Amino acid sequence: MAYHLRKAFSKLGINSRRELAAVLPRSGPEPVPA
Repeated sequence: MAYHLRKAFSKLGINSRRELAAVLPRSGPEPVPA
């Protein structure tokens, strides 16, 4: 995972792929960060 994405996820309190998957919409294969 790219560093800037890890940094952004960290700000959201997301520290694992499991937590990331829990908050991402399921509608697309490549969700776009807002």
